[in-house]
Amino acid sequence: MEQIEKTTFTGREMREYQCPRCKRTQIVDCGEALWKILSDANQPPDAPAGQKESEPMEPQANLSPGPPPRNPIFSAMLLSSVVPGAGQALLGQKLRAVLLIAGAIAVFLMYWPLRLPVHYKALWALPWIIFSLCLFSGGAALLSNRTKAKRLSKWWLLLCLPPAVAATVGYTRVALWASGFQYFVMPSRSMENTVFVGDYLMADARYYRSRSPSRGDVLIFRTQDGVFSIKRVIAVEGSTIQGRNGLVYVNGAQLNEPYAHHRPDMQSFETWQNDFGPVTIPRGRIFVMGDNRDFSLDSRSPDVGPVDVKDVVAKPLYVVVYRSGYRPESAPAPAPAIPEVTNRGGREIR
Repeated sequence: MEQIEKTTFTGREMREYQCPRCKRTQIVDCGEALWKILSDANQPPDAPAGQKESEPMEPQANLSPGPPPRNPIFSAMLLSSVVPGAGQALLGQKLRAVLLIAGAIAVFLMYWPLRLPVHYKALWALPWIIFSLCLFSGGAALLSNRTKAKRLSKWWLLLCLPPAVAATVGYTRVALWASGFQYFVMPSRSMENTVFVGDYLMADARYYRSRSPSRGDVLIFRTQDGVFSIKRVIAVEGSTIQGRNGLVYVNGAQLNEPYAHHRPDMQSFETWQNDFGPVTIPRGRIFVMGDNRDFSLDSRSPDVGPVDVKDVVAKPLYVVVYRSGYRPESAPAPAPAIPEVTNRGGREIR
């Protein structure tokens, strides 16, 4: 068709075309034609001819997106803060998991069989190592997917602190119990000034499993009332012990006791505290006395007598925590207390 003329009606461009054969004419709205051309161009290649843009496309099978993958970072962080290396194993980081688990096993080997808590410094150092390992393991799991495009704030590391602290306390208690170490509190003044009332002591509950108590040992035993008491061994089975005027004789020889303490006036509250015996120690028994001789209920008393070796519980090693000036409200103080030794944390008990 050939264009005859172009006319404009009501602001719209109209064109008139004539067929060269039949001489028929046709008026075409250019705006509507242009809209149709643009609409056909916006249709997808596989869309059927004449389909309108506003018509929705039929959904294609098996092309709908599934649920987003679950991010296990926070679960791995909490898990690693409690069990070092477990979170790395969850994330598939095998090498890191093996190294952290090996580090945790090495720390527990320091408790047993190495039994390093027999030393005061190791008692405090090992929990800090456990805490650092738990904190590092949790932080490493939390920052394992940190990239330039996805920067995670370091404040999230604070989430590792509570589980790491709880794990450290739990692991330390279990490790000490498994390796045979126990805490005891000095209940009375009977061992001043070697141990003061209220002192927290670390004791080895396995010490006397492979050896017998010796003279001069400070040990913990259970009384007939089921109460724990701390005294010093003065004589063992087969020995004869006697006390005269506050002095102690074993097998006829006077003992040199730099650890023993008496009141300045040498006045005891009970006669048996200065004069007792002679007593021959039966088999399987030990004779124990407190270092604070005038304030100790021990084997010198007829109501107590020698202690059965089977009742020995542990050997105190050192002072863990002390409270200066502490006195139980129920404990009588008939005489001035012995001046306390300050800064005695870690002091060995001999």
